[in-house]
Amino acid sequence: MKILIVSPSRKMGGIERALSVLANEWAKNHEVIYVSCLKSEPFYKLDEKIQVIEPRFKRAEGIFNKIFFYLKLLRYLRNELKVHQPDRILSFGDFFNPLVLLASRGLKIPVYVSDRTSADFKFPFYIKYLKQKLYPHASGFIAQTQRTYDAKRNQFGEKFNQTIIPNAIRLVSKIDVPKENIILYAGRFSWEKNPGALIEAFAEIKDKKEWRLVMLGDGPLWNQMKTKASMLGLENQIDFLGALSDIDLWLNKASIFVLPSVLEGFPNALCEAMT
Repeated sequence: MKILIVSPSRKMGGIERALSVLANEWAKNHEVIYVSCLKSEPFYKLDEKIQVIEPRFKRAEGIFNKIFFYLKLLRYLRNELKVHQPDRILSFGDFFNPLVLLASRGLKIPVYVSDRTSADFKFPFYIKYLKQKLYPHASGFIAQTQRTYDAKRNQFGEKFNQTIIPNAIRLVSKIDVPKENIILYAGRFSWEKNPGALIEAFAEIKDKKEWRLVMLGDGPLWNQMKTKASMLGLENQIDFLGALSDIDLWLNKASIFVLPSVLEGFPNALCEAMT
């Protein structure tokens, strides 16, 4: 089977992590094409048999630039679908699923989509409108949780074709190292992950003894969080290690894992820590 996967980007993120796991597994028995919507530096390693495609243009700031970008992206996606003629299309992402469904109209290729954000999140009106109009045209919808399944059933009715499939979790290596007094954070430094709450909570601990906070990841709030740690006098007790592709050593060494998010769909990092 020829499977075409549409991903928002190739950078660090929950959607990208989940799709890379699926792509690498499917590549063992199928032809896999991985189409990125945004040009970015790759973070997750893909099997060398997978054909990777990404646009040459980039998204710019400003409302008119964004409108122009999405029109170009729609044409780019449709062209790739027509060129490769896959047997199945899989798309993850609330913002990009409507574009994939639009791009595939009339091509008679089954498209399966999945939202990866909490069912409670209030999207802009145009995203809600496009999803309302286009999701019924998908061949199937993949819900990560029962809660998401119920929300879609209430929105689209009993006949909406969907099933529940939680995230595919990669194998986390067991490493024979002693546990250390480490509190571990792994994720993007962005508002929805709420890393500032963890730093503030760590500061409230009166007797930290030998405990330290290790924070893995990057993102728009990375510098801001380093400044916060410094202002709280914690620069010698918090390690900001950046984006690491292999976090298994830290998962094995840490004694506590904390997920301070205010918004999640089905968190990969938490599942990996639980394993």
